[in-house]
Amino acid sequence: SCMASKKHSGLLQRDFIEGRERGVQGTPTFFVNEVRYEGVVSYDRFVEIIDMEIGRAQTTKNTLNEEYKEATS
Repeated sequence: SCMASKKHSGLLQRDFIEGRERGVQGTPTFFVNEVRYEGVVSYDRFVEIIDMEIGRAQTTKNTLNEEYKEATS
């Protein structure tokens, strides 16, 4: 198996360390735009989270576009 061969042990170790640094204490743990979600997350909840983040990104983009237009007029 890949675990026995240790072919990817460096990658696994790096991911483990990053998880600890981000406060991961167990699985499953998910990150969406740096926000940590722990435990079982339903499909419907993931859709809500992703839709919320898309809306947030669009709002930020629109704000930056307006600020650029004002600064360059």
